[in-house]
Amino acid sequence: YMNVNFWSAEGNAGTFKVYEGIDFASLMSAVGGVGEYANLKKIRLIREKPDENGQMVYFIDLIPFLKNGDRSNFPKIKPNDTIVFTKTWSGFLIEDLQTLQTLLTAFTFIIQLGTIIN
Repeated sequence: YMNVNFWSAEGNAGTFKVYEGIDFASLMSAVGGVGEYANLKKIRLIREKPDENGQMVYFIDLIPFLKNGDRSNFPKIKPNDTIVFTKTWSGFLIEDLQTLQTLLTAFTFIIQLGTIIN
């Protein structure tokens, strides 16, 4: 077994112990999949140490895999790799709108409370 780090903007982050030789699709299943607003086109895989090509960072696009099962752009998973998912712009926008809605609801409540007291 080996440790793989998973960073996600949506909660299921952490270090996971997975079997050596795991492929990227199986790794995603082991960590519970991706979040609702995850950017599936630009996932970063960061190595602990440069691999035999001297490369430290890989970019993975999950769209070809989801459309037709193409795993050709999946790099081999190595011990202590870190997988980083970021949010899409729509995810940021939706979350910001939800926060704004919560703030407006609280503001409206305070105004109503002030009206009742006076």
